[in-house]
Amino acid sequence: MSAADSSNILNRLELSYNLRGSLQRAAGYAYQQSHREVTLEHLLLALAEDRDAAVILEASNVDISGLVTEVSDYLGRLDDRVVGEEARQPTLGRDLIHICQSAAAAAQKSQRRAIGSALVLAAIVGCNLSFATPMGYQTNVLIMQPGGYVFRDFVRVGGPLVLLMIAAFSFELTRAYPI
Repeated sequence: MSAADSSNILNRLELSYNLRGSLQRAAGYAYQQSHREVTLEHLLLALAEDRDAAVILEASNVDISGLVTEVSDYLGRLDDRVVGEEARQPTLGRDLIHICQSAAAAAQKSQRRAIGSALVLAAIVGCNLSFATPMGYQTNVLIMQPGGYVFRDFVRVGGPLVLLMIAAFSFELTRAYPI
């Protein structure tokens, strides 16, 4: 996907002022480090500076400075860099696009005009609550055979875990940032 295609995807979405700034900061972080793509990690780093997202992160007892340090260290170790004459604007990563589209769907269902940082955080967590099936997330498939797991193991353990995570996250999100 080209940088123009990435930009077109974001331009079709109605983003809050703060979220648009966070996405621009995320793209800036990727560009500064010569990364090919803007990833969820770049966005998470940018959301740490977003005043709306910071409210939720602090209410969830997230150590924001520790988060920034760990994510920055991780991004510094990424090998996916553009070198030499190829320097260009990074494109949006597939996972980042998926998160933005999920947040847009949530905004539409809740009859919101714009997608805000709170919805993006909810989408990041919600899209990663795929414990109930081995096909829910790529790492589930990776551990299935080596761990000797069968499909019903994921349902038996993952199903209640998904319900617990949804309840806990919903409680914290509505307590910290009324939607």
